[in-house]
Amino acid sequence: MHTQEIVTPNNLHEAEMKASLLDHWRAMGKITVTDTIINEFTFNGLNRRIDLAIVKDNELIGVEIKSAADTLERLSGQLKEYGEFFDKIYIFVCEKHENKCLSLLGAKHELLVLKGKNIKTVKRGRKQLVSEKLSYIKMMRANELAQLLKRNNEKSNLKGRKQLEALALNLPKSQLRKSSFLCLKHRFYDSSLEFWKTLNENVTVSNIHSLQRNRTNAKKRLRKDSISNTIKNGSWSTRNHL
Repeated sequence: MHTQEIVTPNNLHEAEMKASLLDHWRAMGKITVTDTIINEFTFNGLNRRIDLAIVKDNELIGVEIKSAADTLERLSGQLKEYGEFFDKIYIFVCEKHENKCLSLLGAKHELLVLKGKNIKTVKRGRKQLVSEKLSYIKMMRANELAQLLKRNNEKSNLKGRKQLEALALNLPKSQLRKSSFLCLKHRFYDSSLEFWKTLNENVTVSNIHSLQRNRTNAKKRLRKDSISNTIKNGSWSTRNHL
């Protein structure tokens, strides 16, 4: 199994663990500039948050991190809900959590453990595509759903989100999956671009901080490429904008 040396000790804080993991994956070629990196991703109507999310062209990855300062009390419930929204889930923990984590994981979960100065894959996980339409729908905001429905000649002048969700359930699952991915890529474009642009030799905590979205500044920046054009064109690449 692959291991990669890192330069920090085994008592890393969460931000340091995020930096170490992304640096590890970057060195492996597992993440590239075409991927959208999201820090502290809230989803399912802001009811749930995961430490990292990575949007690839054909896969949505979730990462939950447990440092030495964390407990595993909520992990079982977290993993159950994550499984409804992510194609694959990684759990990255310090060594003291390894044994207990193993007893909680299913086929979709991959366990990575910080052992000394190395990140080791202790348990492999399988990619399993999200199966429910509603999961993709809940990844989209109300205005994004309205735009999607409008392009499909559905009434989108409804005020309630529940009404929008009910109409969106009539769309093919493949279209909902593609649209939700494109919406996420567009929504987190600025912060992910800043992350990739500020990288030097290694991913650092400072790079992780660049993933914190400044909502005020984001609202002030007017982008010519609207969500509707993004979904209509059916493609979005960070590489083209670096």
